[in-house]
Amino acid sequence: MFDMTYWSFIAVARVLYRIGEATKNIVLGKTKKEIDEAIKTPWKKVFYETLMVQPVLAGGLMGLVLASTVPEVISVGGVIGSVLYFAGAGVLSTWVYDLVKRTIRRFNPTISSNKEEE
Repeated sequence: MFDMTYWSFIAVARVLYRIGEATKNIVLGKTKKEIDEAIKTPWKKVFYETLMVQPVLAGGLMGLVLASTVPEVISVGGVIGSVLYFAGAGVLSTWVYDLVKRTIRRFNPTISSNKEEE
């Protein structure tokens, strides 16, 4: 059967991906024009520049809260092991987001060009 040992890793990666995408769209906007306009505000520029690090930091913070859900093999390091485990989930969510974005652009270049023109 399917081994559910690492369910928390996959769940946190998925949650970080969804929350990050929604937050980015709310704060910066969806189109390139909206993003260019938004980053003129200093705090939104900082938000934009740190987008790739935010899921890793959020994952680390979740590691402090969800330490009891880490598999025993990984939790040997205690809290540090848990923080690193969920920070890895943040890295995975960033990688999946980038992969999905590049795949969509590769197979349908009109999607990315239409958004940039808006």
